Amino acid sequence: MSNHTTRQASLADVQQIAQVFAAGFIDDDVFGQAGEGAASASSEAGDGRESDDANWADRSADPEAIAAFDRNWEDIKHHFCGPRAESWMIELFCVAPDAQKSGHGRQLIHAAIALCQAESPMVPLCVIASETGDAFYEKLGFRQVGRANVGGLSGVRGGSLKFYEEHLDRGDNEE
Repeated sequence: MSNHTTRQASLADVQQIAQVFAAGFIDDDVFGQAGEGAASASSEAGDGRESDDANWADRSADPEAIAAFDRNWEDIKHHFCGPRAESWMIELFCVAPDAQKSGHGRQLIHAAIALCQAESPMVPLCVIASETGDAFYEKLGFRQVGRANVGGLSGVRGGSLKFYEEHLDRGDNEE
């Protein structure tokens, strides 16, 4: 395993995070082309927690794409019931292209898994994998439970809905 420093991001990191995000998702069906999401501004409160200062619609995003995402919840929400009713989700995860294959991503995902395992009982960890990230998450022990690219999003590449949970058989893939 790599020996990189993992820490919580701060406002000073925002510009670099935006650059990594743009480079990492430029060819992605969802974020590179459809521009799903909302823009927001936040600042760190005095106690280290973030607080939202503003939240507004992202006018650069395709309104039809945003509506398709909103409707998509109806198609996938059954995966978040029962033991998965309380789960954590990895969203917008990417590694700068020039830093890929160096252990940064693996270390960050292992840190997320450790946080989930520290809960009692373990909180399931979910990701909707891009086409590129699909094999990466499988190697780390995530298992596909369904697809998120259904309904209005059926033409989107990727979309494998994966969970990391205590009861899943991960075979020899867990490192």
